[in-house]
Amino acid sequence: MTKKVALLSAALLSSIAIDSSAFAAGRPTPQRTQLQQQRAQQQRAQRPRTFIIGQSDVLRRSGTPGAVAQARLRSLKKNATEGYAAYQELVVNNPGAKVETVREGYYEEDHSKPHSDQHQIVKVSGVPGGVLEATHFGTLSTHDLFDSNGDNFRRQVYEERLKNDGMQVSYSWGNSGQFKVLAKMSRSGDVSKNDVKIPLNPAGSTFVKYERLGGVDAQGNGGVVVGGTGGYTMGRLVEIQWDSK
Repeated sequence: MTKKVALLSAALLSSIAIDSSAFAAGRPTPQRTQLQQQRAQQQRAQRPRTFIIGQSDVLRRSGTPGAVAQARLRSLKKNATEGYAAYQELVVNNPGAKVETVREGYYEEDHSKPHSDQHQIVKVSGVPGGVLEATHFGTLSTHDLFDSNGDNFRRQVYEERLKNDGMQVSYSWGNSGQFKVLAKMSRSGDVSKNDVKIPLNPAGSTFVKYERLGGVDAQGNGGVVVGGTGGYTMGRLVEIQWDSK
């Protein structure tokens, strides 16, 4: 062995020893970094995933349905006075359920254009019993409480709505059918929260509708629609297609 080859071999052995020593000591090495990335990917894949049917598309968040629902409630309450039209969200609670977007909801101020306000369509699977269990959130409408420049929030009107506005969420097999009430409140506050069970249509679509109500008594009787799907279909009506599995 020549002197040059001997020196190279010694350097290589020294490099391997240093790299092994670093791995054993926990210092970053290419091998350790790759293993850590693989473990992180496996942990993310094993975390529970919860689906949210939002006002225009489907969201997916890490965590149990209960934890995700609490996070969504905090977020919705934080945005309660930001000037949004009233809309609904559904946090899916069924274990193993999956939701995907078939068509996103769409809204445009100019209603003279075709499809300027269309509802969202989603596909649900992994609900073998045919009943979609969800936590339903409905927000208060504040889009009309600012002036044309987006300033001067009318706090007094907002407070009156908190005290007086109710809500209801209902479903129908087919959009032209008779809607059946799932939940109704005489005072819904800034964000209403209701656990609902939605029977899914095995031979067509199920529609879920959210409406703001006025004049509901303390027992939940009566009421007139003050904010319905006609004013904002995208955020207040969702069509659910079920694969019967």
